[in-house]
Amino acid sequence: MSFVQTEFLGPTATRLWLNRPQALNALSPELLQELDAALSALESEAEARNPELRVVVIQGRGSKAMSAGADVGALSDAGGGQLSAQGQAVLHHFAASRLITLAVMEGYVLGGGLELAMAADLRLATSTAKLGLPEIALGLVPGFGGTQRLPTLIGPARALWMILSGEPISAAEAERAGLVNWVVAPEALEAELRDRILRLSRKPARALALAKALIRPGGGPVTDEGLARENAAFAELVETEEAQAAIRSFMNGNRSPNSKI
Repeated sequence: MSFVQTEFLGPTATRLWLNRPQALNALSPELLQELDAALSALESEAEARNPELRVVVIQGRGSKAMSAGADVGALSDAGGGQLSAQGQAVLHHFAASRLITLAVMEGYVLGGGLELAMAADLRLATSTAKLGLPEIALGLVPGFGGTQRLPTLIGPARALWMILSGEPISAAEAERAGLVNWVVAPEALEAELRDRILRLSRKPARALALAKALIRPGGGPVTDEGLARENAAFAELVETEEAQAAIRSFMNGNRSPNSKI
């Protein structure tokens, strides 16, 4: 089974589907690896065969969740520090790509799912989307770059409360804070997405790439030092008894989407 599926949307855009709807598109190590490889393939295609390619859309299968977070089971299998490092690397790839990345946010967009959306250049959400970083409920901190990107997008005060409380916010709140570019009704999502792609397709690909590099060099003011500190904190916390107890509780049946990371 492929955890990432590619859909051709025309010469200027391609959609990458996160394909784990039964797990609310949780970001497992395998999915992250496939996502990274899919973006590399599109970058190679744009470089060698299709210079018209401008936009990569990231979307989750099913309307329940773009992604409800990282795969909690992988914290035990892969180790917290290793999973965090992998997530950071893949998301940095998206942030630094010369292609314009657009995250489509439906349903639950939590933890690693929100971190993936934040690594994209643009974010389109439905009015029913719920966004949050609930890692604190498991005795953890965001580990895929969330502690670095969220303050850049919405300011340190708002970001601190979102991370400390772990409480999700609505799409409307996210738009007011600057976390989301556009909010539309669920039934208008596909039409709005196509319209945004069409607008970008009319602009020169090279100019788009250079504009992105000037405004978001490497994905914005996210430093290697900041990511390293986040990874170290995540790796330390995942080994604490408090976090281990919370993870065991989650794995034993407490699978509310608000508890995912």
